Amino acid sequence: MLQLALSQGASKKDLEEISGIYDMIVGQKEDIDALLTRRKNLSDAGLSTAPIDQKLADLGYSPTGAGKAKSAASLQVEGKANAGLKAIQDMETLIQSDAGVVFASHTPMIEMFKGQSRKQYEAAVSSLTDAIGGLRTGASVSKEQQQFYADMLPKPGDSPETIRVKMAAVKRELGGYLNQNVTETTAQQ
Repeated sequence: MLQLALSQGASKKDLEEISGIYDMIVGQKEDIDALLTRRKNLSDAGLSTAPIDQKLADLGYSPTGAGKAKSAASLQVEGKANAGLKAIQDMETLIQSDAGVVFASHTPMIEMFKGQSRKQYEAAVSSLTDAIGGLRTGASVSKEQQQFYADMLPKPGDSPETIRVKMAAVKRELGGYLNQNVTETTAQQ
C-alpha cells in the first residue's frame, strides 16, 4: 500500500506522518503479525522501521525467538537468572576487594556491627540463593532451601581455585536458563 502511494507521488515524509497518525488512532493494541506486516511495508517502501522495531521490542519480540513474544514465565525465568548473575558479579567484586568477606560472612555477629562489604556480600548471597531456588523449584525459597543453595558457594578456607570453580558452576547453571555461555571470571579469597 505504501509503495502504491509512493508510485502515485506521495513523499516519504507524508507517508511517515500518515504512519504516525495511524499509530495514534490504533494505539498500542496491534499484534506482532500486524506489526511485522507494517514493518515489511515500510521497509519495502524504503522508510524507517525504527518505530515498529521499538514496538516489537516492547512486546518482547525477538528475531532469535522464532518470532514469538516471550511468555510471562519466560520473562520471569530470565529475570531470576539475570538477578543471580548480577549477584555473582557483586560477590566476586567483594571477594576481590575484601579477601576476608567470605570468612566474615560465616562468623556470627550482631547486625549493627557488621561492616559494609559483609552486608553487601550477605545480600548478594541471599539474592543468588533466592534466584537459584526460584529457578529450580519455581516457588518461593524457604530458609532451609536458601541454606542448601548457600552451601554451593564459597566458604572459609576455600582456595582461590575452589572459589573460582564454585562460582563458575553457578554461572553455568544460570547461563543455561538464559541459553548463553557465561564466561568465567576469577575470584580470589
